[in-house]
Amino acid sequence: MRDPFVRPDTVRLELGDGDWIVVKGRLSIGEIREAQALGLQYDDRLERWILNPRHTGTIDVAAYLVDWSFPVPIRQAPRLEVLAAVEALELETFHELRRRILDHEREQQARRDAEKKTPPGAPAWSPILPSPGATAGPSTPSEGSTPTTTTLPAPN
Repeated sequence: MRDPFVRPDTVRLELGDGDWIVVKGRLSIGEIREAQALGLQYDDRLERWILNPRHTGTIDVAAYLVDWSFPVPIRQAPRLEVLAAVEALELETFHELRRRILDHEREQQARRDAEKKTPPGAPAWSPILPSPGATAGPSTPSEGSTPTTTTLPAPN
């Protein structure tokens, strides 16, 4: 039986110059929706919700961040304070954080995809065994077999 709940695990990601960030292993649907809501604003003229370009990219970083080695403390800070701290970073540092978090997301997704392909109780790998006839030498055609060839069309 699978466990569909996101656990509060964290991962420390190393940055350049000896700095680091601690990020959530993955986000729950509630954390994803909270981040999406922060990226919206109501436009009175259009009378609908629109994306707020001011927070593009920063809300994703803030959603994952738990702690960092920088002098502004963010551990257990409210999400809006974390967002404000992220928005106060210099551009190069922000891009470094965002790249590391995107890499982390891809690694986590690849791990989950691999887990889905492995049946419960099965080993994560399958041993490669030689074919029974592999040591018997080259195979011989069956009696009555007809050699075949395939002709491919010329490229245009």
